[in-house]
Amino acid sequence: SSIKEIIGIAKHNATSEWEKEWFKQHILEKDQVKIWVDPSKCTGCGMCLGCIYDAIEFDPVTKKAYIIDEKCEKCGRCISLCFPNAIIMEIAR
Repeated sequence: SSIKEIIGIAKHNATSEWEKEWFKQHILEKDQVKIWVDPSKCTGCGMCLGCIYDAIEFDPVTKKAYIIDEKCEKCGRCISLCFPNAIIMEIAR
């Protein structure tokens, strides 16, 4: 019924074992993955602010979300929250 409820449910499933398994299946290390917000697609809806690591913030001037790299665990959960598909996960170069 609310974002806070979804976050509460997600926190129980957001285990380090789940993340390790995801990266192992995709044969990637976390430092090989980059997650960023495409500002041309971001509508400012705020759905991504449900990040359980508090790695996404909202710029009140541009009205766009952005990722805080130091907090981001590169789990990709934010991508499933972003309906305009503005959050991109790609192999870092």
